[in-house]
Amino acid sequence: METIFVCKEEMHIVVNEQNVGLEPKVFAVLLYLFDNKDRYVSVSELHDNLWNGTLVCDAAVRRCISKLRQVLSDNPKEPRFIRSTPKRGYKLVCHVNFVDEEIPVHIEALNEHTHETAKQRLSKVSYIHAKVIVACAIAIILFLGTVSVLIFVEKPEDIQIIQSLPGDKVAIAKSRTGKLAYAGSLSQKDGYQIFYASDGINTVPISSDAHFPISLSFSNDEKKLYFIDLIEGNSSLNSVSIEDQKVDVLLRDYYLISDLVNVEKDNALYFTGTKFPSEPIVLNRYDTTTKEVSPVTFSPNKELNDLQVAVSPSAEKIAVVRFDSFQNRYDIRVLDRRNNKRVFGKVLDDAVFDVQWVNENEIIYSSSLGLHKLHLINASSELVVADEKLGIFTYDQLNNSVIAIGRKKSEALYYERELPVSNFETTRILKLEDDTIQMFDSNADDARIVIIERDNVNEINKVDLQGNHSKPLYASDSQLTGLMGSGAEPIFLFLEGNQLVYLDYENSSIERITSSDIYVGDATLSNNGEYVYFTTKGENNWELVRHKVGSGENIKLLDNFKYVRTMGNRLVVVKESGEMYLLNLADNNLENLNRVAILSGNTFWDVIGNSVIWSEHDLVDVSFFQLDLSNVEQPELTKTQFSYQLVKPKFSVLKKEMKVVLRSDSGDSSELLSIPL
Repeated sequence: METIFVCKEEMHIVVNEQNVGLEPKVFAVLLYLFDNKDRYVSVSELHDNLWNGTLVCDAAVRRCISKLRQVLSDNPKEPRFIRSTPKRGYKLVCHVNFVDEEIPVHIEALNEHTHETAKQRLSKVSYIHAKVIVACAIAIILFLGTVSVLIFVEKPEDIQIIQSLPGDKVAIAKSRTGKLAYAGSLSQKDGYQIFYASDGINTVPISSDAHFPISLSFSNDEKKLYFIDLIEGNSSLNSVSIEDQKVDVLLRDYYLISDLVNVEKDNALYFTGTKFPSEPIVLNRYDTTTKEVSPVTFSPNKELNDLQVAVSPSAEKIAVVRFDSFQNRYDIRVLDRRNNKRVFGKVLDDAVFDVQWVNENEIIYSSSLGLHKLHLINASSELVVADEKLGIFTYDQLNNSVIAIGRKKSEALYYERELPVSNFETTRILKLEDDTIQMFDSNADDARIVIIERDNVNEINKVDLQGNHSKPLYASDSQLTGLMGSGAEPIFLFLEGNQLVYLDYENSSIERITSSDIYVGDATLSNNGEYVYFTTKGENNWELVRHKVGSGENIKLLDNFKYVRTMGNRLVVVKESGEMYLLNLADNNLENLNRVAILSGNTFWDVIGNSVIWSEHDLVDVSFFQLDLSNVEQPELTKTQFSYQLVKPKFSVLKKEMKVVLRSDSGDSSELLSIPL
């Protein structure tokens, strides 16, 4: 008998005593087959019911079936779980049982071998509860002999809210003796503070002058807290006394520091950071006795950055989260602290937010899917809690639980504001779907191109603001990042993963301009849509390329520029370091504008008329700049500023209307959650 447990709430299955997480869409296909287990389900039916009318190819549906067969070890030629029949579709051919009540499972009816196997499997998912009749169900299974069985189970909600102050929280720490500290802002008007809660009820602010305290760690004697104060270009590593609130700066003048951990047995702080914007973020060791800093990891290029760090209970191993911005993937690495050599690695496609150790052989990490447990012995992982709102967390060793910062969902509004930036008068406020992550101009009046992320599928839709309906244009399982919507032509330029794609949504045609192994820095359209200008990372530097749409013709124009936008018959080009230039396409004359724009992955920039608009932020404030080039000899720069909690740095432009569209949330808010393991 082969029994596989399907955990509905956690979206994973238990196969051969191992928990295997499934993507939301793949899991939805499995549930749909279960709900219709007495008949065949066609590809078109799965598409219509699970993709909500979005235009995706049949391959997307077949990919989900293929992933299910892979985790079930199901041979399509000799199916034990999913049978496919031409022109009919798919059907579950295994036996299916479903249990969902909070009554412990009894398995006394099993023979000795099956009894032990079932107990081991159930111990892996200790939260499984069932009706008393499950004993009878298992007895029937034994009677049936060597068959394949899916047992669907549900998990009761065990997550509890921990009492804490209101507002937004950005960092958390738990001491060995159970003391709690967190950093946050009580309201949108207040700055960030560090709060100490020794008994879980009385909360004391111990630092009020921190800019953005992004990471916390208790000292060995628990009398002070180490924290990172993140200020782009001037980040610092600090300590603050819990008793008298005295702050000491340990390290300063770092361009960026992202995480830290105190290692008691080593008298050292390990932190991820970089001194210069041109260098990658790596793991460093700060000796609390000698005050010396030494590098622990090495990165060959700026695209590979170490963002998070955690140390095992024995302090013999270090877990490091490395982000590869070229491949857009994360890698959890385990190093031997004695020699800094890598002893384990796990590559992940989902964004990883934080990592902690449970014991010497288990790591927990949070991702865009939820909270996971990673087993180092066999490199398997399981989804503990399916909740994309979980981010930063700490491990509570006393209670074998996780204390996580849970992000409360805020309502997103889009404000259309007229130029100039110094005035920024609001002309209209739009409320779109909560899953909308980007909005761009379209060729039609009162219509927008939007990117929506739903169930790990990215969709490009054209939204009619008057009729309040949307038309699906494109969908993908890969991440879609919008670059530019033409206000004059039915053209939208975007990245699918790393691949640059030109979409003609009036003719429903696409052109893939680059291959997926080429790293694209930026791209823009010519005024008539005939050319695409894009930058790509060459062997030694950035290259600016002109692509003629429909011909495949590429011509290299410049070196050393990462960002590009069209301004009439000129291009505004920006170096990775931020220096801004104007390129005249008629004579290839390159003119230095003597301005610097600090652009990054979560900011945006564009051109409207004769003005360059861009955003910068430091996670506390967002600044919007307008450089008016009507007189190139004397360009005029204006600026306005908002709270990061209220306005996000990514924006879009409406070129015909000379407007900027800002996204404003109802205010970041979060709570502390206790999640038992």
